[in-house]
Amino acid sequence: MKIGIVLGGGFARGAAEMGFVKGMMKYIDRKDVSLLSCSSIGGINGLCLSMNCVDKAEYIYKTLNFKDMSNLRLNLKNKLVDQIIKEIVNSGNEIEIPMYVTGTCLNTLSTHYFYLDKSKNIDEVSKAINITLTFPFVNGLFRKEFNKFYLDGGGTDNIPIYPFLIHHVDFLIILHCYPKYLPPAEIINSDTVVVDIDVSTRCGNNIGTYSFETSNLTKLFDIGEKYGEEFGQKVLTHLADKEKLKEKCQEFIIEEIPLRKKIKVTITAAVFFNKLQQSRGFKL
Repeated sequence: MKIGIVLGGGFARGAAEMGFVKGMMKYIDRKDVSLLSCSSIGGINGLCLSMNCVDKAEYIYKTLNFKDMSNLRLNLKNKLVDQIIKEIVNSGNEIEIPMYVTGTCLNTLSTHYFYLDKSKNIDEVSKAINITLTFPFVNGLFRKEFNKFYLDGGGTDNIPIYPFLIHHVDFLIILHCYPKYLPPAEIINSDTVVVDIDVSTRCGNNIGTYSFETSNLTKLFDIGEKYGEEFGQKVLTHLADKEKLKEKCQEFIIEEIPLRKKIKVTITAAVFFNKLQQSRGFKL
């Protein structure tokens, strides 16, 4: 079975997403994952999954410690993102699972997808991940690469489904941090089995989306890992039977709806940009 995974953005809640990935991958053969599509903090998570560095990602999340936003800005200004990317890409592993990462192109106000696989050199990988991780008002407004200007990939496509409208998979797992999110009809009406999961559902409303303190990130990661294991037990144990898998995905989503309804959603600029993107299109 060909499996695809979408890893959306969510700032500090990326820790919950990475924890979820660690939990669910206990039930998936890595060889079955044919493609990743990632945005913003999901880009670094996807890179760690692709390069089989999930344990390194856990270590990074659980050792970061920023007490406030000004402290975070200072560290990012001092090339913290570059250091983290360098640590991952120099781990001795290669990109095993091909992946796309998003960038918001300011020249055209459109989403660009950068394709990364084992043929790409360290510099190319680092540039693409840096683009998708350009948090506005935190570590700079934009990046200039490839003769264009880019900002955080989440600006126009924070839950990047588009590659899976082109590259067919049998089973698509969409990980995000938006309780009211619904996958697009194009993918739902295809023959792909689709499940979308708000990885922060179990985190409730009292865990900070913008808090990079060690205690918050550790809690997010651990909650996410347990949630991923729960998903694995309820759904991924049925990977061998596509019809049964579809049934279990539907059951899982139905069970999650009441919990997702309890999560408060903060309206951000990303909502506007994602609407804008629909009229601007994509570029692979």
